[in-house]
Amino acid sequence: MAVASLVVALATPAAAPAADRVIRSQAGLVSSVGPLKPTDAGVARLTTLFGRRTAVVAKGNGCTVRFSRAHITVVLANFGGGGSACQVGRAQRATVNGREWRTQRGLRVGDRSVRMKRLYPGARRRHGRWELQTAPLFGLTVATLEAVVARGRVARMLTYLGGAGE
Repeated sequence: MAVASLVVALATPAAAPAADRVIRSQAGLVSSVGPLKPTDAGVARLTTLFGRRTAVVAKGNGCTVRFSRAHITVVLANFGGGGSACQVGRAQRATVNGREWRTQRGLRVGDRSVRMKRLYPGARRRHGRWELQTAPLFGLTVATLEAVVARGRVARMLTYLGGAGE
């Protein structure tokens, strides 16, 4: 029985460990969301990173993949390459909504908005979200890390990875 359990455990992709639930940035650009990098492509790759997927919705050039246990939703995009976005699309956006997720500066989902403002003093509210960091992209200033606050707490964080634009 123990051998059978071990075989099942080895055959089942594991979700990324909580220690790897950090949103990292460099020069205002999101470089990774836990183990997810902008160059990661396709649902199969995401499943390797986050375990069993909860939902996959393909629409146009995009593919939205949700992983409820890992508390992450990733949008893959394919702007003109061959194949569907679900097969070859790169990580364009990711949204996290679990307490185990945090930013490089230490902001966690569930933290009070007062802490968010202390960690990101330059944050500003636009379009119902808090822009925590921005970067110049495509001749514009684009929000690359945002927080949605509900009842005075960070409910989720949204990231722009931009993998499909590379």
